[in-house]
Amino acid sequence: MISLDVPSLAPITTALRGCEVVVGERKTADGGREIFYREPSGQVVRFKARPASESADSLFDHKPSS
Repeated sequence: MISLDVPSLAPITTALRGCEVVVGERKTADGGREIFYREPSGQVVRFKARPASESADSLFDHKPSS
């Protein structure tokens, strides 16, 4: 399985319309969204979008404890 983090699932679902969906769009434990497709060679690809409240920059915006 290949796993890809993407900013949004909307362009993915539009681009892959007509392709085999292995697992439909669902909410993840961290509040993100994911969907699984099968690509032409048979490999399963997971696309995951982070929760809207979490930006890529916020992952590194932590302050060390004193």
